[in-house]
Amino acid sequence: MLVQTEIALYLSLGLIAVLVNSPVICAVFLTAQLRQQKEFVIIVGLCLTDAINGLVFVIIGIYRWTIVRSNNFAVLTSRLSCLSTVPQMSSVGIDQAFAWMLLVVTADRFFAVFAPIRYFRQNHLYPWKMLLAVVLQSVFCVAVAFFFTRDFTFPEVSSLCYTSDSVNPKLYRILEVTRLSTVSFSVLLYVPICSKLYYISRNRQGIYSTSRYQQLKNMTITVALASATSVVLVLMPDAAVVFDLFGLQKFASYFFSVTILKSSINVFIYVVRNPLIYRTIRGFFCSRPNVPIGSVQRSSSTQPAPSWRRRPSPIA
Repeated sequence: MLVQTEIALYLSLGLIAVLVNSPVICAVFLTAQLRQQKEFVIIVGLCLTDAINGLVFVIIGIYRWTIVRSNNFAVLTSRLSCLSTVPQMSSVGIDQAFAWMLLVVTADRFFAVFAPIRYFRQNHLYPWKMLLAVVLQSVFCVAVAFFFTRDFTFPEVSSLCYTSDSVNPKLYRILEVTRLSTVSFSVLLYVPICSKLYYISRNRQGIYSTSRYQQLKNMTITVALASATSVVLVLMPDAAVVFDLFGLQKFASYFFSVTILKSSINVFIYVVRNPLIYRTIRGFFCSRPNVPIGSVQRSSSTQPAPSWRRRPSPIA
């Protein structure tokens, strides 16, 4: 019964994460105005990580469901065999990816607040390089996992292939601590960031025009709120499992499934804090026929008045 509950959580929460993140990703990728702004590319990077994480949850849920349906969940397999499956290979990479993505984005905020002139001079390729760095880190993590698990070919773990059973036990412990440390460091970075942002608000000068300051402040608060959800839904569950607080380690799989909730909550934060994303998404679903999405609409001041409001021309 516990296994069925885990599978249901993985499938439902993972599917929700994919569905709620996809509109934001499409809105940014399909709209040049958003795609060319660093802040929105950073947001789409966070959403991509969460959407892929949700997809991995769905794949893992389907994989374990097929194992349970075939009554093979009691059959033992090797750690290397588990790691060689697509669900667990993806899980090992994405488990670290969203933590590193949070750290990279927080470092971006640190850069923006402490070196604003250099930050605003960065071209539109700058955020894409950040995303590439996270992708390479995930690939590197999977490669390291295969290297240190290559000798674990003896059948000793459940064929359900939990992540903890899919890599070298010592390496898994290192990966747990790494994710915990990465999220913790991201949160701690916000102490100097918030301090500097407060100083800027009190001592604004020429380099901080009103629009740029608001842009800097809005994005920094957005990432800070995303970090707050990670504290509650990632850092605290990870700490409970890693240090076996109150004997909660036995519920590790449930705690792991809870982490995906942050993906859905964060989308709400991104949309509320950035109305342009909301308007773009709404335009996809509510645009009038024969009007291309993303076309620039004329302001009301330049549009001709309706015929019923036009005054008759004076008689010459």
